[in-house]
Amino acid sequence: MDHRVPQAVWSALKTSIEQPSLFVPSASALTWEAFGVLPHPPADYKPVYERMKALVAARQADDIGDTILYGEHAPVFTTGRNTDANHLPRHLPLSGCEIPIVPIERGGSITYHGPGQAVMYPILKLNNGQRDLHAYLRWLEEVCITALAALGQQSHRYKKDDTNTTGVWVTKNDNPPQKIASVGVAVSRWVTYHGLALNVACDLSPNQLIFPCGFGAEVMTTIALQ
Repeated sequence: MDHRVPQAVWSALKTSIEQPSLFVPSASALTWEAFGVLPHPPADYKPVYERMKALVAARQADDIGDTILYGEHAPVFTTGRNTDANHLPRHLPLSGCEIPIVPIERGGSITYHGPGQAVMYPILKLNNGQRDLHAYLRWLEEVCITALAALGQQSHRYKKDDTNTTGVWVTKNDNPPQKIASVGVAVSRWVTYHGLALNVACDLSPNQLIFPCGFGAEVMTTIALQ
Protein backbone atom coordinates (compact mmCIF):
# COMPACT_ATOMS: atom_id res chain seq x y z
CA MET A 1 0.00 0.00 0.00
CA ASP A 2 1.17 3.51 -0.80
CA HIS A 3 1.06 5.29 2.56
CA ARG A 4 0.48 8.79 1.16
CA VAL A 5 -2.46 11.19 0.90
CA PRO A 6 -3.86 11.52 -2.64
CA GLN A 7 -4.86 14.87 -4.13
CA ALA A 8 -8.56 13.95 -3.98
CA VAL A 9 -8.44 13.95 -0.18
CA TRP A 10 -6.72 17.36 -0.01
CA SER A 11 -9.31 18.74 -2.43
CA ALA A 12 -12.19 17.41 -0.30
CA LEU A 13 -10.73 18.88 2.89
CA LYS A 14 -10.03 22.24 1.26
CA THR A 15 -13.54 22.44 -0.16
CA SER A 16 -14.98 21.59 3.25
CA ILE A 17 -12.93 24.22 5.09
CA GLU A 18 -13.81 26.85 2.48
CA GLN A 19 -17.55 26.43 2.93
CA PRO A 20 -18.88 29.62 4.60
CA SER A 21 -19.00 29.15 8.36
CA LEU A 22 -18.65 31.03 11.62
CA PHE A 23 -14.89 30.48 11.54
CA VAL A 24 -14.26 30.94 7.80
CA PRO A 25 -16.83 33.51 6.60
CA SER A 26 -15.00 33.94 3.28
CA ALA A 27 -12.70 31.45 1.57
CA SER A 28 -11.02 34.28 -0.33
CA ALA A 29 -9.45 35.50 2.91
CA LEU A 30 -7.56 32.22 3.45
CA THR A 31 -3.94 31.53 2.58
CA TRP A 32 -2.85 27.89 2.12
CA GLU A 33 0.68 26.67 2.89
CA ALA A 34 1.74 23.06 2.29
CA PHE A 35 4.42 20.84 3.80
CA GLY A 36 5.33 17.26 2.93
CA VAL A 37 2.66 16.91 0.23
CA LEU A 38 3.29 14.71 -2.82
CA PRO A 39 5.62 14.74 -4.72
CA HIS A 40 7.63 15.86 -1.67
CA PRO A 41 8.49 13.43 1.15
CA PRO A 42 6.66 13.67 4.49
CA ALA A 43 8.04 16.48 6.66
CA ASP A 44 9.75 16.12 10.03
CA TYR A 45 7.52 17.42 12.81
CA LYS A 46 9.76 19.95 14.55
CA PRO A 47 10.43 22.28 11.57
CA VAL A 48 6.69 22.29 10.80
CA TYR A 49 5.94 23.02 14.45
CA GLU A 50 8.35 25.98 14.41
CA ARG A 51 6.75 27.24 11.21
CA MET A 52 3.32 26.95 12.79
CA LYS A 53 4.44 28.97 15.83
CA ALA A 54 5.92 31.63 13.53
CA LEU A 55 2.62 31.87 11.64
CA VAL A 56 0.76 32.23 14.95
CA ALA A 57 3.00 35.14 15.99
CA ALA A 58 2.55 36.77 12.58
CA ARG A 59 -1.23 36.37 12.77
CA GLN A 60 -1.31 37.86 16.27
CA ALA A 61 0.55 40.90 14.91
CA ASP A 62 -1.79 41.08 11.87
CA ASP A 63 1.23 40.67 9.60
CA ILE A 64 -0.63 37.89 7.78
CA GLY A 65 -4.24 36.82 7.35
CA ASP A 66 -5.84 33.54 8.35
CA THR A 67 -3.72 30.66 7.10
CA ILE A 68 -4.13 26.88 6.75
CA LEU A 69 -0.88 24.95 7.17
CA TYR A 70 -1.37 21.42 5.84
CA GLY A 71 0.51 18.29 4.84
CA GLU A 72 1.97 14.97 5.93
CA HIS A 73 4.42 14.29 8.74
CA ALA A 74 7.22 11.80 9.00
CA PRO A 75 6.44 9.36 11.87
CA VAL A 76 6.10 11.13 15.24
CA PHE A 77 4.18 10.87 18.51
CA THR A 78 2.86 14.15 19.91
CA THR A 79 1.65 14.45 23.49
CA GLY A 80 -1.08 16.90 24.40
CA ARG A 81 -1.82 18.61 27.71
CA ASN A 82 -4.02 15.75 28.94
CA THR A 83 -1.60 12.90 28.25
CA ASP A 84 -1.63 10.29 31.00
CA ALA A 85 1.66 8.52 31.75
CA ASN A 86 -0.13 5.21 31.10
CA HIS A 87 -0.85 6.30 27.51
CA LEU A 88 2.84 6.71 26.59
CA PRO A 89 4.86 4.27 24.44
CA ARG A 90 5.44 0.89 25.97
CA HIS A 91 7.55 -2.05 24.82
CA LEU A 92 5.77 -4.25 22.32
CA PRO A 93 7.21 -6.49 19.59
CA LEU A 94 7.63 -3.78 16.96
CA SER A 95 11.35 -4.15 16.28
CA GLY A 96 13.32 -1.16 15.10
CA CYS A 97 10.62 1.35 16.00
CA GLU A 98 12.34 4.64 16.86
CA ILE A 99 9.66 7.30 16.65
CA PRO A 100 10.33 10.67 18.31
CA ILE A 101 7.99 11.95 21.03
CA VAL A 102 7.25 15.70 20.98
CA PRO A 103 5.31 17.43 23.81
CA ILE A 104 3.01 20.16 22.46
CA GLU A 105 0.35 22.58 23.73
CA ARG A 106 -2.83 21.17 22.22
CA GLY A 107 -5.52 19.46 24.27
CA GLY A 108 -5.96 15.71 24.29
CA SER A 109 -3.58 12.84 24.84
CA ILE A 110 -0.86 11.17 22.77
CA THR A 111 -1.37 10.89 19.00
CA TYR A 112 0.59 9.26 16.19
CA HIS A 113 1.23 11.19 12.98
CA GLY A 114 2.81 9.70 9.88
CA PRO A 115 2.72 9.32 6.11
CA GLY A 116 -0.76 8.71 4.78
CA GLN A 117 -2.40 10.97 7.36
CA ALA A 118 -3.81 14.34 6.25
CA VAL A 119 -2.98 17.02 8.82
CA MET A 120 -4.41 20.54 8.78
CA TYR A 121 -3.43 23.34 11.15
CA PRO A 122 -5.77 26.37 10.85
CA ILE A 123 -4.08 29.58 12.03
CA LEU A 124 -7.19 31.68 12.57
CA LYS A 125 -7.69 34.89 14.55
CA LEU A 126 -10.95 34.51 16.47
CA ASN A 127 -12.96 37.68 16.84
CA ASN A 128 -15.46 38.33 19.63
CA GLY A 129 -18.28 36.40 17.99
CA GLN A 130 -16.02 33.41 17.27
CA ARG A 131 -14.51 32.84 20.71
CA ASP A 132 -16.28 29.59 21.50
CA LEU A 133 -13.70 26.81 21.56
CA HIS A 134 -16.29 24.05 21.88
CA ALA A 135 -17.95 25.35 18.71
CA TYR A 136 -14.52 25.55 17.06
CA LEU A 137 -13.80 21.88 17.86
CA ARG A 138 -17.21 20.89 16.49
CA TRP A 139 -16.42 22.87 13.32
CA LEU A 140 -13.16 20.96 12.81
CA GLU A 141 -15.08 17.70 13.23
CA GLU A 142 -17.66 18.90 10.71
CA VAL A 143 -14.87 19.72 8.25
CA CYS A 144 -13.78 16.08 8.42
CA ILE A 145 -17.33 14.69 8.27
CA THR A 146 -18.16 16.79 5.20
CA ALA A 147 -14.90 15.89 3.44
CA LEU A 148 -15.39 12.20 4.16
CA ALA A 149 -18.93 12.34 2.79
CA ALA A 150 -17.58 13.86 -0.43
CA LEU A 151 -15.18 10.91 -0.63
CA GLY A 152 -18.06 8.44 -0.18
CA GLN A 153 -17.38 7.62 3.47
CA GLN A 154 -20.08 8.19 6.09
CA SER A 155 -18.82 9.27 9.52
CA HIS A 156 -20.13 10.70 12.75
CA ARG A 157 -19.40 12.03 16.20
CA TYR A 158 -19.47 9.52 19.07
CA LYS A 159 -20.64 9.55 22.67
CA LYS A 160 -18.95 7.15 25.09
CA ASP A 161 -20.69 6.68 28.44
CA ASP A 162 -22.87 9.73 27.65
CA THR A 163 -19.75 11.86 27.13
CA ASN A 164 -18.86 13.42 23.78
CA THR A 165 -15.50 12.19 22.48
CA THR A 166 -13.59 14.71 20.39
CA GLY A 167 -12.87 13.50 16.86
CA VAL A 168 -14.65 11.72 14.02
CA TRP A 169 -15.72 8.09 13.96
CA VAL A 170 -17.00 5.47 11.53
CA THR A 171 -19.21 2.45 12.19
CA LYS A 172 -19.02 -0.57 9.89
CA ASN A 173 -21.87 -3.08 10.03
CA ASP A 174 -22.47 -4.00 13.69
CA ASN A 175 -18.86 -3.43 14.77
CA PRO A 176 -17.94 -0.93 17.50
CA PRO A 177 -17.19 2.62 16.29
CA GLN A 178 -13.63 3.33 15.19
CA LYS A 179 -11.82 6.66 15.14
CA ILE A 180 -10.84 7.95 11.71
CA ALA A 181 -9.90 11.55 12.57
CA SER A 182 -8.41 13.21 15.64
CA VAL A 183 -8.88 16.84 16.67
CA GLY A 184 -6.78 18.81 19.13
CA VAL A 185 -6.20 22.55 19.33
CA ALA A 186 -4.45 25.32 21.19
CA VAL A 187 -5.19 29.05 21.26
CA SER A 188 -2.79 31.91 22.00
CA ARG A 189 -4.14 35.47 22.22
CA TRP A 190 -7.19 34.15 20.37
CA VAL A 191 -5.20 32.75 17.44
CA THR A 192 -5.76 29.04 16.86
CA TYR A 193 -3.14 26.44 16.07
CA HIS A 194 -2.74 22.66 15.85
CA GLY A 195 -5.95 21.20 14.38
CA LEU A 196 -7.07 17.95 12.75
CA ALA A 197 -5.52 14.70 11.55
CA LEU A 198 -7.48 12.48 9.15
CA ASN A 199 -6.29 8.88 8.75
CA VAL A 200 -6.28 8.21 5.01
CA ALA A 201 -3.89 5.35 4.28
CA CYS A 202 -1.43 5.51 7.17
CA ASP A 203 0.31 2.59 8.83
CA LEU A 204 -1.58 2.07 12.10
CA SER A 205 0.94 -0.28 13.72
CA PRO A 206 2.73 2.49 15.72
CA ASN A 207 -0.55 2.94 17.62
CA GLN A 208 0.12 -0.47 19.18
CA LEU A 209 2.89 1.20 21.17
CA ILE A 210 0.55 3.72 22.80
CA PHE A 211 -3.02 4.36 23.87
CA PRO A 212 -3.93 6.76 21.03
CA CYS A 213 -6.04 9.62 22.36
CA GLY A 214 -6.45 7.47 25.50
CA PHE A 215 -8.06 4.56 23.63
CA GLY A 216 -6.86 1.10 22.69
CA ALA A 217 -4.99 0.82 19.38
CA GLU A 218 -7.83 -1.23 17.86
CA VAL A 219 -10.03 1.87 17.93
CA MET A 220 -8.07 3.58 15.15
CA THR A 221 -8.90 3.10 11.47
CA THR A 222 -8.28 4.69 8.06
CA ILE A 223 -10.24 5.50 4.91
CA ALA A 224 -8.31 2.73 3.13
CA LEU A 225 -9.55 0.11 5.62
CA GLN A 226 -13.23 0.96 5.17
